[in-house]
Parts: sequence; structure tokens; C-alpha cells
Amino acid sequence: MQEDNFEKEIKKSVEGLKFCGWVKEEFSWSDFEDKRLFLRLLAVANDLSKNPIAPINQASGEWKIAKAAYRFFDNEKVTEDVILKSHILRTKKRVIDHSGIVLAIQDTSFLNYSHMKCSNDLGPIGKNEPCCMGLVLHSEYAVTAEGLPLGFLHQEIWARDKEEAGLSDKTRHLKPIDDKESSKWIDGLKQQARLFGRDNNVVAVCDRECDIYKFFAVAQELNQKFVVRAFHDRCLDGGEKLWQSFDSQPVKFRYNISLPESDEIATLSVKYAKQSFKLSAHKKNLNNSPKSLKNICAVYLYEENPPSHREPISWMLLTNLPIKSAKNAKTVIGYYKQRWKIEILHKIMKSGCSIELTRLETNKRRFPFVALKSIIASRLLLITHYNKILPSEPASSVLTQAEQNALYSIKHNKVVLNASFSVAKAIQWLAELGGYLSRKADPLPGPTHVWRGWQRLQDYTKMFSLMHS
Repeated sequence: MQEDNFEKEIKKSVEGLKFCGWVKEEFSWSDFEDKRLFLRLLAVANDLSKNPIAPINQASGEWKIAKAAYRFFDNEKVTEDVILKSHILRTKKRVIDHSGIVLAIQDTSFLNYSHMKCSNDLGPIGKNEPCCMGLVLHSEYAVTAEGLPLGFLHQEIWARDKEEAGLSDKTRHLKPIDDKESSKWIDGLKQQARLFGRDNNVVAVCDRECDIYKFFAVAQELNQKFVVRAFHDRCLDGGEKLWQSFDSQPVKFRYNISLPESDEIATLSVKYAKQSFKLSAHKKNLNNSPKSLKNICAVYLYEENPPSHREPISWMLLTNLPIKSAKNAKTVIGYYKQRWKIEILHKIMKSGCSIELTRLETNKRRFPFVALKSIIASRLLLITHYNKILPSEPASSVLTQAEQNALYSIKHNKVVLNASFSVAKAIQWLAELGGYLSRKADPLPGPTHVWRGWQRLQDYTKMFSLMHS
């Protein structure tokens, strides 16, 4: 009898899923052996997605449901890998179904949990502030070449060792790459190969921290494409240094770029050439790597006349994609520009989903919580960018019918059932709920207005659906 009552309680708690149908689809490929645990996942994901900025107790609505959510994250069978599995499989399907190039963007962020004074399983996350304690989060995220978010491909979460923090390690270059934190980039590349095989339409895109000789060697071995911004002034087979080799190269074309979070346009001079990198003699930990890396192209962008109020832009992009024309070089630059999407995603995770404000006391609980909140943040990013990529698509691409009905009725101050309108209208009205003024000169709504509006819409949708069911 107790089991039956518990089953009814769980099913009742997921009735609200009809107001948030994407949760069912995104987690339908989860492989929980315990059906009740799977239903609880749906219920917790639904509650947190309806009120992403709220803590668990507020999002749950009542103590009984909140207690069940805390028990869920405390369950030994609930791990970050289990939470992410269905989402990653869904992302894989979306990537395969996409006919064009897909970018697998990797980036690292730090989650600050210094407010959790009672936790002893956190690690240092700041070089200049040793008292900052938290977790390291490394994500691999898929977007189309046009910038439409598809979802996570890989995610690692860990706490740094407190005893090694701040130690000066002069023999760091002697350590095997697997013993270094930088192995996270190679792990992401290997995951890319596992999911999509060799010679696929996926391109790894990474920032300067990924300028690692072993990364390029593994990409060559696994036949994976990449675009990486250079950090090291590497030695070339001809004896020159990388940056020096472009001194005598002519400028091939000029390229205008819009700076993020600014209306400023920067004009960059662009050069490109094929290069061959030589393995440095002091890299004792890379004895099994090739002594030289061939067929890597470098695209060098720089400002010749930068303004005085900021540092000049200078990018050296390394890729194993062929660059035989200015069109090829512009394509590679466009791929790298999409890397900003993952920074926006991390901003949504922290500001829009309050991922750092959890009061969960152990990493055993935090890790699956972070994974679940990451998927919810991905959904908010998708909603924001649908407006920029596919504005004429029907609103059903991003909202359920119940959400469409509520949003249309609020906007027009009248009850409408089976409302139908475009994605552009949906995002505009959603952002207006979040404080967007919608003036003619205003840019398209950003993620902040969208996630604020999304949170308000969920309350309206529930009330609207109850009144008209």
C-alpha cells in the first residue's frame, strides 16, 4: 500500500509536465532502472525549468516536493553522467540530422561556492584569491555554423586538490598530459570522435588554453577537424617562429568584426598560410608524439590602427581545415566567432539559473544538480537564438501550446486558445515580460530579458491552463 501511495505521489508531481513538454522529450532516453527515479527526474527538471533562477525549495513550491528533490540528488544512482546521458544522445541526433557543419565548442568555467563554509570537498578556483573555493566545469557544446544551439556533447566537473594549490612546479612540463588539467581538451576531442567517428562534419573550436601540441597530434590521429586560437609562438620546421613567419606575408583581405556586448566595429587585416610545427626538444612528456605536425593552416587577424581606449585585437587561428582562398579563411574566422556562444551559456547558467547559489552541501549532490541546471540553461540559450537564426519558424519550435496560449493572451489582453505565431513574436513578447522595451532602435532581445520573461511565463501558463482546462 505504501508503494502504491508513493507511485501516485510521484505521478501527481509530474502532471505539470504537460506545461513543459520539452522535459519529457529531452530525458526520454535516460536509462534509470528504477521507474520511480526516472519520474522523479522529470518532476525535478520540470520544477527547476519553470523557475530556473529559484533555489530548489522555492522552485518545488512545497516542502514535500522539495524534500523529494533533495532525496533525488542524494541518491547513489543519480550522477552527472546519468543526468546528461539522454541529453547528449539527443544532441548527437540533432547533430547527425543537421546537414551542414556543426561546431563542438569547448570552454572552462569556474563555479564559486565560497559561501558554503561547511563544505570540505571544494577546491581553490582563483590564483589571486586563494580563499575562493568551488568547482571547475569544462563543457563541450554543439552549435551549428550559423550559431543555433544543439546541446552538450561532453561535460566534466571536478574540485582541484587543495594541497597542490599555489605550489610552484618547475617540472610541470615533465608530467604526462593525462596528469594535467589540460587533458580536459583532449578528453573532449576524444568524445567528439566517439560520438561521430572519423572524418565527420563536426569541428572542434577552442580558445588559447587549448593550444597544446598533444591536442593537435590526437586530432591528426583521430582525423578530427579543429579551429584553435594560438597562444604559443611555436617553432616551425623552417626555423622561424609562428608570428615572425607572417612579417613578410602580404595582407590578403580586410575583415570587419562586431565586438561582443558593444556597437563597435573593428577592421582587421588578415593573412593566412600553411605551417608545419616542430616538437619542442624540452617536451619530454610527448615522446610518443610525432616530431612534426604537417598540414596545419594559420589565419592571422590583427588591427593595424586600434583605438586608444582598448587593447588591439590580435588572433592567430590554427586549423587543419584547408585554406586556399579568402573565402576559406573567412569561414574559419566565422567558426571561431561562434565560440562566444558557450560564454553566453555559462552566463545563463550562473545568472539565469543561479547555479552557484545552491545550498547542496556535498559534491555528490552538486554534480548532478549542475548537470541538470546546465541542460536547462541550454534550453534558454536555444530559445534566445531561435529568434536570430529562424525568426519565421512557428512558435511551437520553442514553446508548448499551453505557453503559446498564455503568452498571446497576456500580450493581447484577451483569452485565445490554440494561438499560433512566429518565433520572432514569441521571443519579443517573452522578452517584454522580462523588461525588454521593444523600441524600434533596440537590438534583438538578449538572454537576460528572455530568461526573466521565461520565468514569468511559466507562472502565467500554469494559471491559464488551470482556468481553461
